[in-house]
Amino acid sequence: MDENNGNEVLTLRDVARILKCRTGQIYELTRRRGQDRSPKPLPVLTIHSKMKRVRRKDLMDWLDSLVAESRRGR
Repeated sequence: MDENNGNEVLTLRDVARILKCRTGQIYELTRRRGQDRSPKPLPVLTIHSKMKRVRRKDLMDWLDSLVAESRRGR
């Protein structure tokens, strides 16, 4: 896959590295209750019940929306 266009598919471990948090925290965000409780759920693709991935562009868009919301809340 071309990593420059944002379509790179990341593992949850990759996402944890990018967000500088524990992989377990990312797994919590991808679980149904984590997705249901969040007003802006992590954009996760479920390929199989035990195989979840995130597109780099979706992750960056999600982060941008969280930052924008945080700034509006000040």
